[in-house]
Amino acid sequence: MEDDDDYVEYVPVAKRRTMEEQKILQRKGKVVELEEEASAEKEKLAESKPSLLVQATQLKKDVPEVSATEQIILQEKEMMEHLSDKKTLMSVRELAKGITYTEPLLTPPLHVRKMSRKQMDLIRKQWHIIVSGEEIPNFKDMKFPKAVLDKLKEKGIVQPTPIQVQGLPVILSGRDMIGIAFTGAANLDVIQEVEYVKQEAKIVYLLECLQKTSPPVLIFCENKADVDDIHEYLLLKGVEAVAIHGGKDQEDREYAISSFKAGKKDVLVATDVASKGLDFPDIHHVINYDMPAEIENYVHRIGRTGRCGKTGIATTFINKNQSETTLLDLKHLLQEAKQRIPPVLAELNDPMEEAETIANASGVKGCAYCGGLGHRIRDCPKLKHQKSVAISNSRKDYFGSGGYRGEI
Repeated sequence: MEDDDDYVEYVPVAKRRTMEEQKILQRKGKVVELEEEASAEKEKLAESKPSLLVQATQLKKDVPEVSATEQIILQEKEMMEHLSDKKTLMSVRELAKGITYTEPLLTPPLHVRKMSRKQMDLIRKQWHIIVSGEEIPNFKDMKFPKAVLDKLKEKGIVQPTPIQVQGLPVILSGRDMIGIAFTGAANLDVIQEVEYVKQEAKIVYLLECLQKTSPPVLIFCENKADVDDIHEYLLLKGVEAVAIHGGKDQEDREYAISSFKAGKKDVLVATDVASKGLDFPDIHHVINYDMPAEIENYVHRIGRTGRCGKTGIATTFINKNQSETTLLDLKHLLQEAKQRIPPVLAELNDPMEEAETIANASGVKGCAYCGGLGHRIRDCPKLKHQKSVAISNSRKDYFGSGGYRGEI
């Protein structure tokens, strides 16, 4: 038999299968090795250049842990910074150029600095401005013109108050003065009595409260309708009463104020218009027919009595119509003034007991915005009211308010 160069030895089927399996396993082994090498390279690359997710996770780990108290303090600080408008007094040019002032402006304006001494003296002479001395004990020593002194004497104003002693020289020198006050615990010369009275029984119970002291008595209400109803009721019961609110004519208001001040009328029923701008001497009793939503208004109301070292009484009606935040503010204010706390207020669940740690850490007791002692700024009713008013004012009716050409 001749040798054939193309001769291939016969391999049995079983052996061929075994050989193919070995080749496949070898190929798979190489692929696995390649995959392992690739994954190792990826890990090395990831270690050298971490992803954004890894970076964020690492940053979170590096940030120091903030306690719940510190987080609340930071939130309140951000709220106060957001509320304080630091650009109100800046001009359009300053806002456009991004000018910021890091130091106070201690020098007067340029046009004032350029004025000669003679021009300044002429202005002072024209407006009768005389500023001299450090402590001014009375109006006469302040060198007011005779016409001003006569008018002050006519109104019974002889001795200036501590605020006037400090403020009048500043104002008469042509400067601005800003007064800052805190709600605090109200006047300690006022005996504050808080009573739970149902809404339908308040107007009847009012007559009983009027028997606590002799006149004059001030009654405060939240709305004009209640003022008119109480005024009419008291007149029917024979009480010498007058009333004022924003809906009355100027003539009616002047008559009510003058007759009450002169002692011709015993009771004045009013809204909060009489709690700040008007001064009534020797008020014996203040009755809050409605507890105001803001504790600041409550302080202003009861401040109408207990003046000049005299003791006054303030009676406040409360019921379920008042919010819990308002009642908590009232409770804490009574505690600060060392007044008796009625059971209905003592039983309230007080979250401020747990917030004592926050107050100690932040240095702010109560609300940093309105001064209420029964809540923090996050639950401030005054702030919520202002936000709701701002939202309602921002809504415009572009299609009119109904009726022909929007007349209704």
